[in-house]
Amino acid sequence: MLTKEEAYPLPFIGQYLGSKAQFRLVALFQYRNGDDEVDVPVDFVTDGGSIPPIAYSIIGSPWRGKYVEATIPHDYSRSIAITPEDYKNADRMFLEGMEICKVKPWRRRVMWRFVRAHAWWCLRKWRKENANKRTIT
Repeated sequence: MLTKEEAYPLPFIGQYLGSKAQFRLVALFQYRNGDDEVDVPVDFVTDGGSIPPIAYSIIGSPWRGKYVEATIPHDYSRSIAITPEDYKNADRMFLEGMEICKVKPWRRRVMWRFVRAHAWWCLRKWRKENANKRTIT
């Protein structure tokens, strides 16, 4: 397994926006793991771990956990995802990234299940919105 420094060769550098719920990158951020290579561009805005405040005592805050580096390429990959497979790959990278960052197994499983549930919800909504938009050729 890669070290954190190998998987995330550049530090995340940016600025908090507003109430510190969002963070804008001011430098390129990278994730490297086998065939997975994600370059998160300057000016990308992320909310870190999308953790509701009620869960802070269990998971931690969005910007203080060992998982922070894993959230950035995950959020970016999700933002450009087109297919259900793209979402699945982004979520897989998030799980692998948390393992590289040495997030405790129970915590990374809980967080991964929440992001997969969110992907299911988004896909369900997308299918409902596009059910009648089929093209006949």
